[in-house]
Amino acid sequence: MSETPQKPSEIKENLNEAKASIGKLWGSVTSETHGAIEKVADKTGQWFEEKKNAVTKEDVEKAVDKAETGINKLLNSGKAYVVKLGMQAKLLWEMLRASVKNEFDIPWATVASITATLLYLISPIDVMPDFIPGLGFLDDALVIALCLSLIRVDLKRYAAHKNLNLADYALGEDGKPLEDKPKA
Repeated sequence: MSETPQKPSEIKENLNEAKASIGKLWGSVTSETHGAIEKVADKTGQWFEEKKNAVTKEDVEKAVDKAETGINKLLNSGKAYVVKLGMQAKLLWEMLRASVKNEFDIPWATVASITATLLYLISPIDVMPDFIPGLGFLDDALVIALCLSLIRVDLKRYAAHKNLNLADYALGEDGKPLEDKPKA
């Protein structure tokens, strides 16, 4: 695993892209709700940056060992947007696991980003509790979108290496989350 540290400006740019992705996921919201969501997004982004910069090899092992159960809960939730998050989290987990098994080489910054994401998903403590209807997975979606934006190049390399169709994980060919189609 090679080391390519990311600059704080890259985190900020990718956080803004992740916020935009979340906006597309849930559509437009009222200005009052928007302010609350901004606070959740900022707090989640701060947590992510701090955790990503402090990831250890033990954290990587924990994420690989424990994340599958949490991902399966997302995949079996019955809510389309939560299942979509589960599909994306599963891809991240598979990529991290392949790296740990030395089946695919990714930079430490990518390992740290994926690990931080998976640890957030399996943590019982969220910025926005999952049980809140409609918004409970907003922070989880933000962490996943932020991670995807940070590792997009390595993600596309991994998909090509494994001959994966990113659409099977609710992602476009560019590695960005697919937008939900409005219901007719």
